[in-house]
Amino acid sequence: MNLIDSSYKLTVMYRIVNFGAVLFLIWGHALRAASPEDIAFRARLVKGTHAYYMDEPIEIELSYSSQIEKKYYGSFSRGVDPRFDSVTPQVTPSAGFFDMRGLKREEGDIFIGVVGPTDVGSKPVTQRFDLSKWYRFQKPGHYSVTVTSRDVWRVKRKEEGGGHEDLTLESNPVDLDILPADPVRIAGELGTIEQGLSTSRDNDERQLLADRLARIDTPASVQMGVQLYLASTDNTGQSMFYWGLRESSQIDVIIPLLETALSDPVTINLEGLTELLADLQRRQELGVMPDPNDPARQQKYTEEMQARSKVRDKYVAQANERLMASIERRSGRQRVEAIYQVWYEAAELNADLSLNPAWHAKDLLAPGELSRLQSDVLAVANDLSPDQQERFVTIAWPTMRHEQLLPLIRKLATTRDPRPAWPHNNGAFRLWCEGWPEECDAAIVRDVLESNTNVDKEVILLLPEAEHRELDKLLETKLKDPAILHDPLQSQRTAVVILRAGSRNIASAVDSFLDRTRRWCDGEHGGEAWGDLIGYLFRVSPERGAKRLSEALQAKDRYCGGGVLGTLGSVRPSEDLIPIVTKALDSPNLSVAESAALYLGAHGPASTEDALWRRLEALWSVWRDRSSELSNPLTGGFGAGTKGETANLEKGLAAALSQAKNWKLSPEELDRLQSGCLTQQCRDMSDGRHGTMIH
Repeated sequence: MNLIDSSYKLTVMYRIVNFGAVLFLIWGHALRAASPEDIAFRARLVKGTHAYYMDEPIEIELSYSSQIEKKYYGSFSRGVDPRFDSVTPQVTPSAGFFDMRGLKREEGDIFIGVVGPTDVGSKPVTQRFDLSKWYRFQKPGHYSVTVTSRDVWRVKRKEEGGGHEDLTLESNPVDLDILPADPVRIAGELGTIEQGLSTSRDNDERQLLADRLARIDTPASVQMGVQLYLASTDNTGQSMFYWGLRESSQIDVIIPLLETALSDPVTINLEGLTELLADLQRRQELGVMPDPNDPARQQKYTEEMQARSKVRDKYVAQANERLMASIERRSGRQRVEAIYQVWYEAAELNADLSLNPAWHAKDLLAPGELSRLQSDVLAVANDLSPDQQERFVTIAWPTMRHEQLLPLIRKLATTRDPRPAWPHNNGAFRLWCEGWPEECDAAIVRDVLESNTNVDKEVILLLPEAEHRELDKLLETKLKDPAILHDPLQSQRTAVVILRAGSRNIASAVDSFLDRTRRWCDGEHGGEAWGDLIGYLFRVSPERGAKRLSEALQAKDRYCGGGVLGTLGSVRPSEDLIPIVTKALDSPNLSVAESAALYLGAHGPASTEDALWRRLEALWSVWRDRSSELSNPLTGGFGAGTKGETANLEKGLAAALSQAKNWKLSPEELDRLQSGCLTQQCRDMSDGRHGTMIH
């Protein structure tokens, strides 16, 4: 993630408090059973010594094992991270270190793909983590670390009602000694880091050096960090030092340096500087973010978060005033960056205050002032980076005359990005098509022709459905080319062009392609391309489309039918599909049946509710006496077989019924659903505790 994305993510997190996530953290931890005697949870230092300097990483390995197989399971795939509280190291004595956990929580959530639960058996399951990401030691001495884990649960027996019981495990204590600071050693480290950063051009190597610098966390090290942060010539370089400064304990040293940089007319890289300064000033005034799981603070947590947002907004406004005052002393690139950054922070802050007018109504910019800042940015827009131009037109679109933005939008949309995997002009195309649809549509079709369909599919989907016969020859050639099957990106782009712009003249070519690629449809990307092509057939020949969709849903392939339905639901839902999809509820391919249920929940009329109930009742009838077999923690993952697919189907049916877009279950029907559920995931889905599956 680059600095722009990171700063934006932090801004959104602070300015719009996600109270749902907060409440989940507060109430999501039910009382858990104590650590049982037949499971071993051990901790050990990975390094062959117990002595560490304050700036050294302290790697600890955890191991879980039990002599009883298939009794205990754990969700270890997400790893050990300070932003999760499922694994928590506790240090005694409770003084002598800087607690990093509050800062990590402020960085926001991270997404980690979840793999199925792991059996905790005789072969130990291990995890490793770096203690210094939780605590940064500041005083020498002897410390002891004990780790608590909530990653493991016990499978409950049938006579206990099935399901699982969450456990809290506590490790053995691990002793370590923190050595006194050695000024000579630290000076040598700083010299090595400075020399390495000045000579290395490898970003991974430079990031390791920046991390070493952050760990030292002395006045001298943070001064170097600020200098390197401000001297960075791009966002990648700047982000290497951003997080180290943000997580430093030396904020009294850093804040004056950043304040000076904001006023300094030669400072160029201002992206994120205002945000960083406001974060540190807020911490200087209020301390770190409170723990949402602290029972003593839970009642006041929301109020505290609102108060923290107010304080941060105050410091953002102050920093922006400081930066605005420096514009007249700037020239060249420095002036352009300052103008843009002043506008951006003012626009974001104004939007925030508009959502919460009681907070700082007096601080809202007058419409004329914001308009003046927008005009200032527009005057230097050609000197901004493409990222800045894209952000400007997107934010200014609701409040600025569209004709003023048209030249910049047209330039962004028609300038090909040299990074094809990162299409920054999508937003510009979206605005172009919204404001000037005929001009935009013609440009997209022209781009498809000139680039040999090498246009991002999200841009192509902005086209309204229409027949563009000028594309016939190109699209027929693409469909006949065997190489398209080995180029997933090109196949998806070609298929979505056909979906939106293919004429009926190429219907036979599409049919021939589908005949040749039945087995390909079951691959990672084939279902998506097939879905686009079948959507095209529904547009030009509904009978052919219905035939092809029936074939895909009746196929024995595991993924093809579900992939096709998912794509059609996303890009071209249609009433023509409803009878075919309803029939697919009874497919022997349970993954297809689940996809059919989710499609009907999202797009089906109220009349399809009865079909969903009938399918669910049929499932319950077969499995009611064997429901415990569906409650195994390994059920529901990839490769879990019929039982896993059955559990997923029940969950999908429950989601379709309880979260349907076109009808609402009565309280009695919800009771019927929840009381009939055979699995906990069905019950959780039906009462909304696990979010939504219907989009």
